[in-house]
Amino acid sequence: MGKFTADVDAWIQKSERLMQAVAKESVQRTVDEAQTPQAKGGRMPVDTSFLRNSCTANIGSMPSGNSDRSAGPASGGEQQIASTIITWKPGQTLYIGWVANYARNMEFRYGFVRMAAQKWQQTVREVTGELKRRAGR
Repeated sequence: MGKFTADVDAWIQKSERLMQAVAKESVQRTVDEAQTPQAKGGRMPVDTSFLRNSCTANIGSMPSGNSDRSAGPASGGEQQIASTIITWKPGQTLYIGWVANYARNMEFRYGFVRMAAQKWQQTVREVTGELKRRAGR
């Protein structure tokens, strides 16, 4: 393999790693935005924290878990979401959802997911800029 071909292959691999990093970090920040409590400037209503703790992630199918707080703690949590995002590869379908039985009503009323999703392009631009600065570009 010639030097040019090796350089192109290295560039492609680096570009793919950067694209994955942008995608994963952007998803994580969007989830963090949606999960920010109203008391900290976000839109997520927090009373018992069940709704917030019911956020979960899954690759390839909709998340499921305990939807009723009388049945015990919600599934998911920050570590579960982060580990799912880390293992996710762009091209696969990644689902993030709140499984509390009243999550849809809270979303309709407060728009915590909608507003975070509306910032997607801005989030991607910010993450891309940060990664470019770190890479010295």
